[in-house]
Amino acid sequence: MLDLNNFINKTISYFFFRGYGPRNYPKKFKYILNFCDSDLDTTIKKVKKKNYSQNFNIDLASRKIKKNSRSFWKNNIYKDDEDLGYMHRWSWAINLLYSKTNKSKKTKKKYIENTINNWFVEIQNSTSNKSQIEWYPYNVSERISNYVLLCEFKILKKKDIFLNHLTNQMFFLTKNIEFYKDKNSNHSLNNARAIFLLSSYTNNKIFQNFSIKLILYLCSKFIDKDGFFKFGSSHYQFVFTKWLHEIYYFGKKYKVNKIDSISKYLLKAQNACEFFLQTKQIKKITYPLFGNISPDFTPDFLINYNKYFMNSKYFKSIKRKKTYKINNNEWIKLSNKSQSVYFRNPMINGFEFNHAHADFFHFVNFYKGNQIFIDIGRKDYLKENKKYSYSKFHNSIILNERGFFEEFINKNVATKTGILTLNKDQYIVSKSNNKITFKINSNPKFNVKRSFELDVKSLKIISSFNVRNEDVKILMPFYINSEINISKISEKKYLLKSKFVQSILEISDKNKFTKIELIKNRKISGVGQCKKYGQDEPLNLLRINCLGRKKFQIKLNLQFI
Repeated sequence: MLDLNNFINKTISYFFFRGYGPRNYPKKFKYILNFCDSDLDTTIKKVKKKNYSQNFNIDLASRKIKKNSRSFWKNNIYKDDEDLGYMHRWSWAINLLYSKTNKSKKTKKKYIENTINNWFVEIQNSTSNKSQIEWYPYNVSERISNYVLLCEFKILKKKDIFLNHLTNQMFFLTKNIEFYKDKNSNHSLNNARAIFLLSSYTNNKIFQNFSIKLILYLCSKFIDKDGFFKFGSSHYQFVFTKWLHEIYYFGKKYKVNKIDSISKYLLKAQNACEFFLQTKQIKKITYPLFGNISPDFTPDFLINYNKYFMNSKYFKSIKRKKTYKINNNEWIKLSNKSQSVYFRNPMINGFEFNHAHADFFHFVNFYKGNQIFIDIGRKDYLKENKKYSYSKFHNSIILNERGFFEEFINKNVATKTGILTLNKDQYIVSKSNNKITFKINSNPKFNVKRSFELDVKSLKIISSFNVRNEDVKILMPFYINSEINISKISEKKYLLKSKFVQSILEISDKNKFTKIELIKNRKISGVGQCKKYGQDEPLNLLRINCLGRKKFQIKLNLQFI
């Protein structure tokens, strides 16, 4: 939809309010800038280097490294900035604590202590520069928060010399909170979390009061009525809820004013997390992965970490309803006692400054907690792998080699300048108890509709096309869990079998140009699964290609045995 007013506003923002920082702060929060000057630089004693020769295997965002504490901060040049950023965030230390290795907790503790000490050795004489990766506000936020958490977990001892360094970093962060003009950035909540955790830990009342008010302000903007964060990712839902758990825990422990006001957001966010949870027969809990996936923490870690805080006396003291009814426009689930099918409507929050993918017509499903059709995720945040956000890498529909509304992810001139905007009426969703239908209503040359009908032991997927004037090339990829072995029974009939699931997948259509391609459990050129599933592990892919004109349907029937 053409939008001239939006174009004018975006042009003004680009030239006069570009980037983040104080000029974009809400007026009521600018007062804090008067308290960010510090004389701590002159009082900090020199940090001395500690040597610890034992090597540890560390999982970065996209690769593994093997280093000791002496060499950890030396010669770190990586293709993916997230690898270096992850090191400077100290998230590796939290993950190392919970990792299953043959190293003792005492050994891990010593490694973390010495490696973080040596970070201060390397960085203590450098100037804070937000153009350098170690000083990106998000990385500073994670570093501050992780230090406080490691002290709380009694992995690190509280040291004034380090707290002085980090307090200076908090002042720097406060002057560089990631507020953008007319854009919501989840990073600003992480910035506020770091300021809150450190100020509560060090009893800095000015910054504590500032940050709790900022957190409440951001929660009111970022969280919808059902507790879902408005950033298009099921995985980041768990990351953001982790932040709220930590904020609430520290707020209650240090008796912060207004902390009880956080509880309503925390409860709803946690309930939204539980909307996604699935339990397999082996009692392993998992969830569907829509949108981007944080390189910092795996689903397993986040589920168990948030559960740890839910078992705290502070969370248990909250009066919690037994059930929250979720009736959400963005996140949708069809479910019964055996199956769950998940969908996301990308029109609700769009693609502006978030973690969303092109989830039009896309779905993932579980049978008794075991995933069948999956979302393969995005390998990393490298520009070359932005393609994993596109329809081609989802269980979606692609016409003439283009997914629907992908120009809003691609950011062409029209979408970047705001001349072209999303219109929610172009993607229609209708739902009943056991059926949901998605319909594209944006092009006079064709109509596309996909419906899902759920029964106790079956899932029917019907894709309907009404094409006018010209033949259209249609591609429908279906990504299937690599744990499932697929055997061909006949031309359009397949047996899907794993240790816990057995089903028949049957395809029916009356289009003589339909071609079905099955790629079984192998690597596919140009395609790799997200690290959190197992990067570059073999994939199962069923591709349906056809040439379409006028009205026709392609039906998939998944029948569980």
